[in-house]
Amino acid sequence: MDPRTKPSPLFATDEISWVGLSAGPLAWFAAHALTYAIVPWSCATHHKFPLHVVSLLALLLVAVGAVIAWRDWRSHDAVSSESEEPAGRAHFIGLLAFCSCLVFGLVLLMEGIAQFYFDPCQR
Repeated sequence: MDPRTKPSPLFATDEISWVGLSAGPLAWFAAHALTYAIVPWSCATHHKFPLHVVSLLALLLVAVGAVIAWRDWRSHDAVSSESEEPAGRAHFIGLLAFCSCLVFGLVLLMEGIAQFYFDPCQR
């Protein structure tokens, strides 16, 4: 097949952009599940420190994902996100991954701040 007529692959991005795209939702889900599992112990012992550690680790994971997504987005800066070329799709996915990390980071930050005000024994 002639390389000029060969269709471009649908997901022609490097795998690093998908790491950035999945970092936010996976960190939020893991923090939510771990916090839910730790709350009974935290209520019984009146220790809120493990809840804060889980929130901080999740925020750190999202921050790492945001940095990866930012670097991936900036590495494809020469091509527009609206381009139909594989580099254009990679540029768009990098931007989407960075924005996703920002949104999930904000959600985790809000949940972490709420842990300072609410007692784990409240239902």
